[in-house]
Amino acid sequence: MKNIGSTVGLYPTPDTVVGTVQDGRINWMNVAHVGVWGVDCMMLSIGKPHYTARALHKGAHLSVNLVDEDMMVRADYVGIVSGEMTDKSDVFPVFHGQLDDAPLIENAPVAMECVIEEIHETKTHFNCIVRPVNTYAREDVLSENGKIDFEKIHPILFEMQQTRFLRTGDAVGRCWDIGKKLIDQ
Repeated sequence: MKNIGSTVGLYPTPDTVVGTVQDGRINWMNVAHVGVWGVDCMMLSIGKPHYTARALHKGAHLSVNLVDEDMMVRADYVGIVSGEMTDKSDVFPVFHGQLDDAPLIENAPVAMECVIEEIHETKTHFNCIVRPVNTYAREDVLSENGKIDFEKIHPILFEMQQTRFLRTGDAVGRCWDIGKKLIDQ
């Protein structure tokens, strides 16, 4: 093993597009610094200088839309240009669920209306703990039992070290099962 310094080695992470309503219009931002915060919440890490950061406050609504390969070019675009100088409202087809100020991407494999529960601030980022209020999934990405099936989605992953997008692969084992092989040894 070689020491490569102080670096976050947990990438890749799922690529998402966050939707907000700012200054009376829909705004999209690519957010790939995401994670699970317990079983009922997610964490989104958004740089302070971003236009979207101005919409962040406890109780605010936003959407989190999972990105697949068909959305990759547009998702990257909304992460490159600022909503302060560019109207990004028409980049994706939109639908609204129950929260009018949390625009959802119509063709996203999974789209979640969320409320911001907490914000943890670092020197450079706002780390928002968000709770999904409603989750919408395209029917073609659901399993027979109505659950999201990531083998059907093949979400795009963001990999920071090489600054690239990756495609997900196939299932390689069953959680809470495969490890039982070691129990009887």
